[in-house]
Amino acid sequence: MKLNLQLKLWHGLIAIILLISSCSKDDSQPLISIPTVSTSAAISVTTTTATVGGSINSTGGSSITEKGICYSTSSNPTIANNKVVDASGNSISSISIELSKLIGSTTYYVRAYATNAAGTAYGSEITFATGNPIAVGELYGGGMIFYVDATGKHGLIVAPSDQSSSAIWGCEGTDIPGTSEQGIGFGLSNTQAIVNGCKNNATAAAICYNLVLNGFDDWYLPTVEEIKAMNILFTTNAAGSIKLQKGAGYMSSNQDYRKVNGKIEPKNNVIMYVFKSAGDVLWPLTKSESNLAFTRAIRSF
Repeated sequence: MKLNLQLKLWHGLIAIILLISSCSKDDSQPLISIPTVSTSAAISVTTTTATVGGSINSTGGSSITEKGICYSTSSNPTIANNKVVDASGNSISSISIELSKLIGSTTYYVRAYATNAAGTAYGSEITFATGNPIAVGELYGGGMIFYVDATGKHGLIVAPSDQSSSAIWGCEGTDIPGTSEQGIGFGLSNTQAIVNGCKNNATAAAICYNLVLNGFDDWYLPTVEEIKAMNILFTTNAAGSIKLQKGAGYMSSNQDYRKVNGKIEPKNNVIMYVFKSAGDVLWPLTKSESNLAFTRAIRSF
C-alpha cells in the first residue's frame, strides 16, 4: 500500500512537471522596433534645387514600407510637412532625393525617414540654404526674371517663348468685372476673372492659365504694367533668348474702362502692348474674336 502511494505521488509529480513544461513554451514573436535612420548632408544646392538623402542603418526587425525625406522652412520637419518618397525600392538602404521648385535665399530643414510596422523613425536634422537667384535677365523658375520687388526675394518671370500669335481676349460683348487693375501684381487675379467669366479655352488668359511649362503650372496673363516691365529685357544681353517680338501686339489681362457720369464702365475694348524700337505704345484693342494678338505667359516667384 505504501508502494502504491509512492507511485501515485511520482505519477502526480511527473504530470505537474509535464504541465509546467508545456505551459512554459516560448510562443512569443520576435520583438520589432522602429528603424534607425541617418540623414546625409545636402549636395548640389542651387537656387531652386538640392539633392538630399540618408541611409537606413537598421530595419528594426520589420520590413521597411516607406522611406524618403521630409523638409520644411521650420525646424524638425515630419512627414506631415513636405515629404518626398524615395521610389528606389524599400529593400535598398540608401535614400536619395532631388528637391525642386525651392525658393531662393531660403534655409531648409531636412530629415530622412523610414517607416515599418512599428512606426516612423527620423534621422538627425540637417539644414541648407538655397542661393540668391534674384537678377533681371537671369534664367530661373521656368523662364527669365524681368522684375524684382523691393524685398529682393520675389518678382516676375516671363516664359521663354510666345504661347500664341493669334489669341482672343474673351467672349465678345461680355463684360468681365475684375479686370481693370493694370498694376504689377494683378495679372493672376485678372486672369482668373477672365477664365471664370468666359468659358473659352482659346482666350489668351485660358492659354496661359492652363499652361504647363518647364515643370511649372502657375502661369497667367500679365497686366499692362507687367508687360511694360518686360521692356527692360531689351537692354540685357539675354533679351534675345526670350524672343519678344518687336512691333507685335501682346495681349494684356486688362479690359479698357472709361468714366461715364462718374462711374467706371467697360468700353468693350481690351489693352495690348506693342514693343517698338523707337518707343513703347499702348494700343486699345476691340474685344472681338477678329482682333487677335500675341500671348506671353508670366509667373510669380
